[in-house]
Amino acid sequence: MDDPRERRQEELYIPLDDPPAHLLVYGMPSSGKTTFLLTLALSLAMDHTPEEVHLYALDFGARALNVLSAFPHTADVIARGETEKVVRLFRWFAGRGRAPSAAF
Repeated sequence: MDDPRERRQEELYIPLDDPPAHLLVYGMPSSGKTTFLLTLALSLAMDHTPEEVHLYALDFGARALNVLSAFPHTADVIARGETEKVVRLFRWFAGRGRAPSAAF
């Protein structure tokens, strides 16, 4: 975690495993979202099995999150224009509809 005011960097811990949790990341363009998400995904993949962590990435920008497709933990990376996939994913999060899969 970067603290420019104090001129220091510290480890950021986000407790996602008790209880099972979801994480939403948002911010302005060029605010570091992609870097954060790639770092988080790599960290999760290193410490958890694909059965423990399921990644769904919504990448409406430069498609930099496509590299996550190579992870066995990633069900899908959804790009701009794939509206039906977004709708299905959020229905699943809300507890409605069938569970999403990589083969939307």
